[in-house]
Order: sequence, then C-alpha cells, then structure tokens
Amino acid sequence: MSRTTTLKNLVKLKIKTTSQAISNQTNKYGPSEMVISNILNYSKALSIRETNFLGAVEMVLN
Repeated sequence: MSRTTTLKNLVKLKIKTTSQAISNQTNKYGPSEMVISNILNYSKALSIRETNFLGAVEMVLN
C-alpha cells in the first residue's frame, strides 16, 4: 500500500534531517561514549608483567 506524501511531511522530514546533520557536525571528530567506555574497561583488565625469562607478558584478566 503506497502512502501519499504531503508538503507538511516533507517539511517535517527536512527539519528532522537538518537538526540531525547539525548535531552530527558538533561531535564529528570525537569518540562516542561507548568507545571511551570500552577503552577504559580494557585498560582496567589489562595486566603487563615483567619476567626474567620472557620479558614483558601481557594478560587480560577477565
């Protein structure tokens, strides 16, 4: 079933996409909160130990 597009629908769509584009431009070059959280959690679980035989050993403790 096809839907009819009216001028009001097009104006609403234009406003919505414009506001999304503006909000994307302000955070264009920064990492998302999820990326920051993943990096911090990884750094908490990472353990690097020095050994006499192998040198540095990296372990994820989770």
